[in-house]
Amino acid sequence: MLYRNYNLTFKRFVYWPPQFNNKSTILNLPSGKKCFVFMGKRDCDGKLEPVLCFIDKLGNKLMWLNREEVHQFDKLINRIESYFDLFKDK
Repeated sequence: MLYRNYNLTFKRFVYWPPQFNNKSTILNLPSGKKCFVFMGKRDCDGKLEPVLCFIDKLGNKLMWLNREEVHQFDKLINRIESYFDLFKDK
């Protein structure tokens, strides 16, 4: 019974943390956070796709974005910057 539970726990973490051969070079961000790209599973069919991942100083996941989400975020950058400018003016 214990052996079976160990296998279930091990399988649960197959994709996190990503193996060294399954991720890009880690980039250090100015805030101390880090980001890298790794091959993660898609929600719809489970196939592998590149995922941009942000982690904190201790290696805990903060968020990750797939290709489509990165493109959508890119479209919102101008609006987000205008909100920051409005906040600075206050």
